[in-house]
Amino acid sequence: MYFSRYCTICGTFLFTPILFAFLFLSCYAPEEQKQGVIDLSGPWKITEDNNHTVRMVHFNDDHASEIKLPGSWNELIHDSEDMAGTVWLWKRVFVPREMVKGTLVLSLGLVAVADEASINGHFIGATGEMPDKKGSLRYTFAWHKQRNYKFSSSLIVPDACNIISIKVFSHYITGINSRPELLSQEGFYKQEYLQRFFLSYNDLNPFLVLIVPLLMLLILIRGKLKIEVTSYIIVMALIVYVTYINILGIPQYDNGIYRFKLFVALYPLADFVLYLIFQSFFNVRIRLILPVFTSLLICHLAMVIYAPHTGFLMTYTGPAMIVLLTVYLVFTVVVYIIALKRDPRRYWSFAVVGAFLLISVV
Repeated sequence: MYFSRYCTICGTFLFTPILFAFLFLSCYAPEEQKQGVIDLSGPWKITEDNNHTVRMVHFNDDHASEIKLPGSWNELIHDSEDMAGTVWLWKRVFVPREMVKGTLVLSLGLVAVADEASINGHFIGATGEMPDKKGSLRYTFAWHKQRNYKFSSSLIVPDACNIISIKVFSHYITGINSRPELLSQEGFYKQEYLQRFFLSYNDLNPFLVLIVPLLMLLILIRGKLKIEVTSYIIVMALIVYVTYINILGIPQYDNGIYRFKLFVALYPLADFVLYLIFQSFFNVRIRLILPVFTSLLICHLAMVIYAPHTGFLMTYTGPAMIVLLTVYLVFTVVVYIIALKRDPRRYWSFAVVGAFLLISVV
């Protein structure tokens, strides 16, 4: 009786502050050029060769390929069976003398998926662990971590050409998604001022995902739900948490393909459970749909388990996953529309929470 009103109140108090925070952060954009900041976006040299000499200023790179950062190098990685490999990126940068003092920061944003950075051949930092041998997929999944490498300005030659080099191991996911910059420590602190007090967009996404099981648990505590619906909600919450932990690089796998297999398996499973929640809560049963959906999910999971390498996984099970997601979500909406037609006064306000749940599991 009070379920619709309860959902509306929850939606208002939980999502409105988040929306305002997101809009506030979205409106903040750094200036194109600030004092103490060198923009490193644009063309970078790239090679697949595991050649450590690219760290050196006098390395001959006349025949090296170029890419633009922010950007990705999918074409170099996705040709291999495992869709994995190591690349070197480097850029020659003129650094003015007035900036060469104290501590400097190389800010790269998110890098897929593990990297090492150097200035003029001197190592300045790394994030994630790379495979110890060629062909291995044992690495640390560190895609979610911001790269901000601090180093002494003594490594920089003032008023001269300096080389920034980055060694990156990528597995299916490739690229640097933010504008790389070289900053003075003061410039770095100014630019990161808001992020020290507010959630960044990268942190906001998993935070929003965590709201889903929280909301479900609130409904579970306050609402009088059937045991069947309660069970599905608990399963859904577990799927969301396992997915989030997997994104954080936990646990460490001996073979990185297992992480992607888990992603490809959990996303359709989450939408399938969401369909079960809607079906049970609204008591809408569409004949023969559940056996068909269950069979499709079992076939998909069998393909995921069988997938011998990343290329097979993403070429065949990836499209199958998208089809399943689409079908499950469409029929979840159909179930709600049927329930809404039956009792519009009772279920109209559920559209707010229902829409958020659908968006969260896409």
